[in-house]
Amino acid sequence: MWAITLSGVDAGVEILFQDNSTIGDRIKLSDILVNALTYMKSPVGLQPHQIQGLDYDHLYPVLQWLVRKVIENKRLTGDLVRKLSVFQFAQEYEFPEEKLSTNATDYVLAVQDRYKPTRKFKKLDDAKFTTLSQRTEATLLEYGERVAGAVYVDEEKQDRKREREEQKTRGAKGKTEEVRKWNVGKQ
Repeated sequence: MWAITLSGVDAGVEILFQDNSTIGDRIKLSDILVNALTYMKSPVGLQPHQIQGLDYDHLYPVLQWLVRKVIENKRLTGDLVRKLSVFQFAQEYEFPEEKLSTNATDYVLAVQDRYKPTRKFKKLDDAKFTTLSQRTEATLLEYGERVAGAVYVDEEKQDRKREREEQKTRGAKGKTEEVRKWNVGKQ
């Protein structure tokens, strides 16, 4: 009965054992136990008379299975319970070695104050950024940080675009010159 309770499965039954119960109460309790084991999908089926007659050959595999279920449930819930208890303890108490001295606290505050971000530039109000990376880089530049590599990628794209445009204009100029030569030759 304790194993069913500690297995973490909500069998939906109340199991109350009393030492000096009547035979009818014991049979009812055996029926409840069998129903609970069936609900828990016990690998070995039990009958109420096997529980009443203490048929250990049939009870032993079920007890082994129940104990394994209890150990597994304790393993799963043990870490959560331990973390909860540590958290609740930390809310009320602290160890002396965890307490920061006033010198250490003052030093940490001084370092944070000294190295806090300060704005060096300001974006124009009408500045428009099309991508998230552009907005991120602009914000970092406001505070004096530079994103390495991001500028080079944009410059490479612009260089390739410029080259393509130059090739198109060269090709168009070459064709117009050929047409002029051909028209001049016909006259």
